[in-house]
Amino acid sequence: GQVELRGLRLCCNSPSLRRPEGSTFRFVAYGDSITQGFCSGGPSYPERLARLAGWTPVNMGIQGLAAASGAAWRHGAEVGAVVGREADPAARSLVTLLIGINDCFSHVVDGAGWPARGQGSTGEAVGRVVDQVRQAQPGVPIAVITPILTAGRFISWRRGVGG
Repeated sequence: GQVELRGLRLCCNSPSLRRPEGSTFRFVAYGDSITQGFCSGGPSYPERLARLAGWTPVNMGIQGLAAASGAAWRHGAEVGAVVGREADPAARSLVTLLIGINDCFSHVVDGAGWPARGQGSTGEAVGRVVDQVRQAQPGVPIAVITPILTAGRFISWRRGVGG
């Protein structure tokens, strides 16, 4: 199948992804250590994907980050601000969010600026980050990449993430 969003065409039969003609394209990847490059054995997935597609990568991965903390600290607003800092008015961006594994496998606790328990599900925290990006950049495409989780933990992440 093929997916097209805002001039960017992703197709399974294509040897690589291509940016829209006549414009620069930035890939803004926000998330935890997996986005940062943990377990990559080399360049992170944002850098690898950007290289294949001819995009400019912006890796906003933070080791140990939890979705609840990113939501509480309004990281989505900063992601949106980074998208808006492009000097080229014809530039386009794609934002991906890969976050939530730290919430699911280690309960976020009080102290040191971390949100207290009872702040809602991991999915709701991810939804708040998406809302923050949307407030800053209403037109930017956002792809939420779900973390790879074990069966019992996935229920916690999924709750609250919807249309």
